Amino acid sequence: MLISSNPLTTHSTPKLDANHQLLTIQTAIINQLAQVIRGKLVFNNLLPSLSEQLRDTLLLSGALIFRADQLEPLAASTEQQTSFWSICQDFCKYYRDRLAQGKLILLSVTERRLPSSLRDSAKQANLSNLLIVPFLHRQNYIGGIALYLCEQEREWLPQEIAFVQAIADQCAIALAFTLLEERCQSEVQRRQKSENHLKALGNQTGQLFGLLTPPGMGVEANHKTVEFMGLQKKEIWGV
Repeated sequence: MLISSNPLTTHSTPKLDANHQLLTIQTAIINQLAQVIRGKLVFNNLLPSLSEQLRDTLLLSGALIFRADQLEPLAASTEQQTSFWSICQDFCKYYRDRLAQGKLILLSVTERRLPSSLRDSAKQANLSNLLIVPFLHRQNYIGGIALYLCEQEREWLPQEIAFVQAIADQCAIALAFTLLEERCQSEVQRRQKSENHLKALGNQTGQLFGLLTPPGMGVEANHKTVEFMGLQKKEIWGV
């Protein structure tokens, strides 16, 4: 039996190369979003480059990343941000029930089953294809990614949709984390404002005034109370 001295060679196909590229980009993006949850990166700061990556990787006309409760997108990589965002909002309202179930929207905007108002506005903007993938966190629809193509039809490959879905899933976690942080910061500010208000009232009154915790530890006392007790504030607080 003859054995060739030349090693076997393998040739990657364009399809495999494209899939590998998608997975590489997907992994890099998800790693960045994971840094948000670790508190090392700010979610909103990542979004401009993320929208550009989505547009350029998938060869699209534009990409938007949005919150469901805001009137403006979080990030956009499109020259027609105002017009496309307006159209995107109309589609999101029309398909809200579907998006709230975590189901993506993928369609040709010229489809007959769409209301004529949606078809007309899409036609005016030369929109041909639209993909909207929602951010769903604990059964709550909190935002999404909207991708579009102008002037030409396209057939979305399963791996491309899976690529966007994987990124959207991680964005949902990062956005939910960001919203929780915002609520915590707002609560801290609200309590600080209330505490400062009580301190001001206490110092203005001529009566003895103090704040106690349920176990009875002092946490605040006005000047009148401090003078009456002849103590330092830190002694009243139990520090």
